[in-house]
Amino acid sequence: MTDVSSIRKANQQKLIWGLICLIVPTVLLIITFIGRPLLHLALSYAGVFDGSFVNPASVIINIILLVVGIVSVISWLPGIVVGIILLATRKPLPKS
Repeated sequence: MTDVSSIRKANQQKLIWGLICLIVPTVLLIITFIGRPLLHLALSYAGVFDGSFVNPASVIINIILLVVGIVSVISWLPGIVVGIILLATRKPLPKS
């Protein structure tokens, strides 16, 4: 019985990590694509962003969004590959 429970636990971990590897980089990329225009829209309506004055808060948020975008782009293809491998290598449970 410990064999079945260890296989079940390994399969569950592979499922969870496989889905995380598939979903997280794509979600981060979407957040980056949506976050930058929303940030500029909100700052322009607030009157903070007029082109001549640069708010330090907007610079920090832009840098954070840039780093998130870079990480998501770099990790997207490896995440897809690793996620597919993790999902495909789950072991079937032995029949009792």
